[in-house]
Amino acid sequence: HSGLFPPNTLFKLVRIEQAPFIARDYTGREVTVNQRCLVVTATFYPGSQITSGSSCHAKMLPPPRTLMYGDRSAYITGLQQIIHKPLLSMEGEFKRHVVWRDWKGEQYTLEECWNYVSGPAERKDNCTPGVRDCSNHGMMPEDFQAKINKHIC
Repeated sequence: HSGLFPPNTLFKLVRIEQAPFIARDYTGREVTVNQRCLVVTATFYPGSQITSGSSCHAKMLPPPRTLMYGDRSAYITGLQQIIHKPLLSMEGEFKRHVVWRDWKGEQYTLEECWNYVSGPAERKDNCTPGVRDCSNHGMMPEDFQAKINKHIC
């Protein structure tokens, strides 16, 4: 049996079964698995459970009535900007001048974020969540990808 999860499904790691382990398929037959198994829970709301009049609010899926764009002219303006202007690359999006502050008042820009995620990691003390990249100094994005792939394979 197989299935699909909807967008915005929240997966939570419950435990890791080390290889090899015994699993049962849907017929009850035992199978030896020579791979590590990540056991997760999935939290989501099927679209049929939430209607525009519903008072139910999920963290991962707001009711449809909150998913409004604005008025018709704002929708048309946004659509024209997408259609008539060339699309930006991810890097181009981050080159726009956007500045914001986090909950502790620390200021950030899109360009600083792009440089952080596309270049070498650098240890930085006194960040909002604490010390950034404490054990990752000098790692490049492809190093992080290799580390993650090694963890899940």
